[in-house]
Amino acid sequence: MTVAARFPAAEARLGALAVLLLVAPIRAQQSKAASAGPTPVSSQRQFLDRYCVGCHNERLRTGGMTFVPADSAKPSAQPELWEKVVRKLRTGVMPPPTAPQPPESDRLALLTWLETSLNAASAAKPNPGRTKRCGA
Repeated sequence: MTVAARFPAAEARLGALAVLLLVAPIRAQQSKAASAGPTPVSSQRQFLDRYCVGCHNERLRTGGMTFVPADSAKPSAQPELWEKVVRKLRTGVMPPPTAPQPPESDRLALLTWLETSLNAASAAKPNPGRTKRCGA
């Protein structure tokens, strides 16, 4: 006679325990992700609102740029604008030295997010530019 036949309740408890052990880490991960703070898009928008929109708004348009209508959730919709933002942030030109500066970790997070988004969009829809026929 097998152990399972002699102790059916024990087998049921072991099965329930196994399921619990498998599900608990998944639920913990989900709740940790939910409480981790703002989503990348909202935190990027907060960064822009705090450090950029004061000068780059509809009224001032400093440097001919405005971030108010810009969709920070889809950098691929305006790649020229966001590439310019990457260059200015990467070189430390923006925000200007006289303006409040973001923590370096926030600057790097925004840069990483923008570069990753722009690279993914570029890979999905490559644009080699105009081609010219030879001998035509």
